[in-house]
Amino acid sequence: MFTLQSDVPLHGQSTPTRSAQLLDRLVTNFANDYRFATFHALPLSLASRLGYLPRKYAAILKNRREVQFLGKPFRYDNRLMPALLQAYPSEIATLDRHVRFATATRVMDVGANVGQFGFVLKSFFPHLEIVSFEPNPAAYDCLRVNATQHGGWRAFPFGLASRSQTSDFFAVDGKSAQGSVFPENAAVNLLSGEPTRLRVKLEHLSDEFLSTHAIPSDYDFVKIDVEGFERAVLASLDRIRWRYLYLELSVTRTGSTPLDEVQALIARTTGKQPRVVFQQDIGPETSHIDVILASESI
Repeated sequence: MFTLQSDVPLHGQSTPTRSAQLLDRLVTNFANDYRFATFHALPLSLASRLGYLPRKYAAILKNRREVQFLGKPFRYDNRLMPALLQAYPSEIATLDRHVRFATATRVMDVGANVGQFGFVLKSFFPHLEIVSFEPNPAAYDCLRVNATQHGGWRAFPFGLASRSQTSDFFAVDGKSAQGSVFPENAAVNLLSGEPTRLRVKLEHLSDEFLSTHAIPSDYDFVKIDVEGFERAVLASLDRIRWRYLYLELSVTRTGSTPLDEVQALIARTTGKQPRVVFQQDIGPETSHIDVILASESI
């Protein structure tokens, strides 16, 4: 869920200039370099950490679409993805303090994009079984290739919703990480590019659908990153049992849902009242926050 894109200013606040945005992203990039080079929270050798940095810059400068990361080739569609990748080990380590992935079995990744979260998670915890969903065909093509680098990782070319349907979906070419059913969310704070309209499949995970596709119903951890479509995805999970749910919750983007309404929706659809384990602070220019919920049985 980490990006190099700053949050969108709230209504009434000034929009940063292009040069200010570029400077902010450069500062963020170099800060990520330092954090990655000094990362110790999960097993990753100094040679692996330092060796990645020149590969990262070479991939960006040469506009490649594949980079060697954590010992395996990673395919992507966004020129800056090599810079984004190095933030994921830290994110996994932070989540691990709550979830304990070493003792977990199964993970669901909704809105998997090109598979960056699952790829890093499997690199450190290869025993995990991952089920990923991504409706954007271009992103799914990369996700499918990346999933083949690890055993026990299945990817499906559709998104989730409260009912099975075909839907409009919007994405800026080469910036699929912000793909959304809402065109304004797909272009939030990007420096260039207009969203392209696609038609994608969205499915409801009914008992019949789960059985037909041999998709399990029990998960230790569910991640949802769907750029404003959280409510519909949560409604699709009424047959899914989970221990922890990691949600990128929209605050000012189209489709935003307050956290208490999210908890109420989960309680209605699952019969269990979720407990907030972690909630990111909401700042003056926050467009979304990260939230970790635990089932009441934990």
